[in-house]
Amino acid sequence: MRRSKEKHYVSALSRKLFIYSSIAILIFLALSVGLIYQVGNIAGQSLEMDKSAPGLNETREILKGLQSHIIIATSVIFLGIIVAMIFIIRNMAKPLDDIGRVACRMADGRLDELIRVKTLDEIGKIGESINDIAMNLQEIMLHVWNHTKHDILILDRIVGIIKSQPDGNGLFQEISEDFRIVKEDIENMRSMVEDFDYYGVRLKDGRTIADHDNLKGKPAKSRS
Repeated sequence: MRRSKEKHYVSALSRKLFIYSSIAILIFLALSVGLIYQVGNIAGQSLEMDKSAPGLNETREILKGLQSHIIIATSVIFLGIIVAMIFIIRNMAKPLDDIGRVACRMADGRLDELIRVKTLDEIGKIGESINDIAMNLQEIMLHVWNHTKHDILILDRIVGIIKSQPDGNGLFQEISEDFRIVKEDIENMRSMVEDFDYYGVRLKDGRTIADHDNLKGKPAKSRS
């Protein structure tokens, strides 16, 4: 049966990746600013030296050029890190969070939501595999649901036939407990199946009803 207390998936991968990336960016900026400051400080100190010293002007120009190059390189790397962080969060972290959330719901017996597969890479294949597992499990559960209903009808018919026989009462008394146990097990099995939430169908009053209004996610690909 479904757990009495459902687990709640905490979507933390994107947040953790954002925090770690932000820390790395701050460290990178701090080191870059420190390096730029040091180069600028050295260039400033050279202004206070004797201008007649050989090669001083060339050294000062090299330091200013180096400072400019460091600023440009820092800006390019900073923008590259931001773009890479956004790309990773959108194309890797967020899909993995979605897979984890839907998989957690499936583990609690909620098969009514499938993973939206948007890419054909490894992450997309994982999503398709989980969808296949969910749909196969739903197919098994619905198979059990339909056949156990038929089994209960057969048991009730057998009991009626036994009772209608002249010596049926004596025979029925001997096996009545066995029939009761079997029927109770079947009803418990149906109750377990009924506890699940299904994709595109609802179980109500012993019937399987199509529920197209509550379809969530992209259906798994059908297999031959």
